[in-house]
Amino acid sequence: MHVYAQNSEPSLQQAVERASRPYVEFTGQSRVDGDENVVRVWFSPTCSYSYEYHNFFENLARSVPPATGMIVEFSPVLNFDMKKGARDGVTWAMAYATVRRFYPAYVSNFIKASFVIAQEHNLSPLLIKNVADTLTATRLDSKEVLKKMLDNKAILINDLNNYAILMKRYQITSAPRVTVAGMYEVNPEYVGGDPKRFELAINALIMGAYLSVTPDRIYTDHGFTGTNWVRPGLDQALAAVRNGDILVVPKLDRLARSVPDARAIGDSLVERL
Repeated sequence: MHVYAQNSEPSLQQAVERASRPYVEFTGQSRVDGDENVVRVWFSPTCSYSYEYHNFFENLARSVPPATGMIVEFSPVLNFDMKKGARDGVTWAMAYATVRRFYPAYVSNFIKASFVIAQEHNLSPLLIKNVADTLTATRLDSKEVLKKMLDNKAILINDLNNYAILMKRYQITSAPRVTVAGMYEVNPEYVGGDPKRFELAINALIMGAYLSVTPDRIYTDHGFTGTNWVRPGLDQALAAVRNGDILVVPKLDRLARSVPDARAIGDSLVERL
């Protein structure tokens, strides 16, 4: 089995293996509280890879077996600092938080509309007009939603702050990324951009989290019989890691990107609406 020792920097050989084979990262005993049953998809409306994989993520959200107790949540990678190349902005993030809290049935529509507006029409989400157009494309009344945003500003800023806290705990530095059960992480880069291996890795992590196992026993044969009720392809995913086709490696302690403190967002940024 190919599981590296935890809490250690990878050796040169391990680094080479990490680069040459698909892998997932494991945090050891450092679980992000509150995410035990969450498959969290981190995305950005201006990230081409987030858009490319979005249909896959949507299918994932629909097909995770209820018996696992796992749910899929979409979380924005906050990017507010203009000096650091912000491309999404606070207005779009507030709009997402508003839709997420007050119009949950439209979250999927809003995410898709955000991708189309930003990437197919090349309209920046930094501009309020483009955010309003995104809401309209979502089939919501943009004026109503923006008023709801202003009327509930304090609550929504707190929602964004919670995302910022999660970003820091996970050390999220880019999108798209998928975190599972507060302990595992994978993104397309880890699997060489191969959608099939990406799905294999996520399937394996979901099952591993469901069985509450750790990497040193995650892919033993014990406990993996009678799994026909789970998501199709799970047995194949488990075999991929058991055979070493996908590595389980300790999460590197990388320097987290500067993440905005949503509580510090100036009122003027929102009042311009």
